[in-house]
Amino acid sequence: MSLTHSTSDETTAVTLLATVKRSVDDYLADYFDTQIALASQISPRYGQLWQATADLSIAGGKRLRPYMVVLAYVAFSESNEYESVLPAAAACELIHQGILMHDDIIDRDDVRYGTNNVSGQYMQTYHELEDSDRRHFANAAAMLGGDVLISESHRLLQQCGADRTTQLKVLDIFSTSVNHVVGGELIDVEAAFTETSTDHSLIVARYKTASYSYVGPLCIGAQLAGVDGKTLALIKRFGEAVGTAFQLKDDLLGTFGDETTTGKSTTTDLLEAKRTYLIEQFELIATTESKNEFHNYFGVHGSTDQEINRAKTILRASGAIEKVEQKIASYKQEALEALDNFNITSSARSQFELLINMSIDRVK
Repeated sequence: MSLTHSTSDETTAVTLLATVKRSVDDYLADYFDTQIALASQISPRYGQLWQATADLSIAGGKRLRPYMVVLAYVAFSESNEYESVLPAAAACELIHQGILMHDDIIDRDDVRYGTNNVSGQYMQTYHELEDSDRRHFANAAAMLGGDVLISESHRLLQQCGADRTTQLKVLDIFSTSVNHVVGGELIDVEAAFTETSTDHSLIVARYKTASYSYVGPLCIGAQLAGVDGKTLALIKRFGEAVGTAFQLKDDLLGTFGDETTTGKSTTTDLLEAKRTYLIEQFELIATTESKNEFHNYFGVHGSTDQEINRAKTILRASGAIEKVEQKIASYKQEALEALDNFNITSSARSQFELLINMSIDRVK
């Protein structure tokens, strides 16, 4: 598999994204067909779980993480061929899908990509059970589905044909990313009922999102391309900046996005009392009266749609959105400064610039 360069750097960047997405989609389709067949030999019900994970994984997603693996590999190896790193690209998508399945359990969500996620699919079965038992089983199925994808992602990562030394370095990057996202997720969940520091949300964004969504894929692709330690450090800095900005943008969309576009609820974060950077800024700059009213609805599961909309109105009026947008802009500048030090072609730079724009200037 290779990329044919066009005369336009921007066109080439868009082409790479589209090409990688098709390649990864095809790879995953074949992969899931095989796994469903193998699981069905154990039990049709196990095959059903694999089918549910396949349905969700293929239903949506921009394949940004696989794209970043290929982007870094192509940019730093100066090769248009990327078939050898496709297993690593697919591994980064599998780990993402597995983590999302767990994340939806934590967030008590049954919808992902505008359709039923794994727990949502299983909630449509066994109607003879009590609701609490059906919910327990649905969440257990989703947890197990996430477990198996996370496990399988490590196996795929070892199929890139790299030498043993490079393979171990890649596995270390990958495992560190998983380690960090677990820590970020934990402190994110705990923040709903514990005291937090003023930079809590930025710590969460760095470890819960930037670690495995940006730093991991970019560094894996670059490591497979054979970059040195200094370059890898620059890529990590770039990934942390863009990944943190991505999460801050995601927090905005999680409250003020269009559900039909994002495919995600815009009430969950408020009902679950998520301590996002948006909320932290609101607490710093809002009036006492506004904060008192806001907390009548924030984290209150019985809040009506009208009350949640009122909470959003209070947030808008406070100026907290503008504070988040300013912080996103500062991370964007940091990413561009790191990019200036990459020893890559102008075409490759355009691809990294497109990544920044896709991550930050987006509506879903």
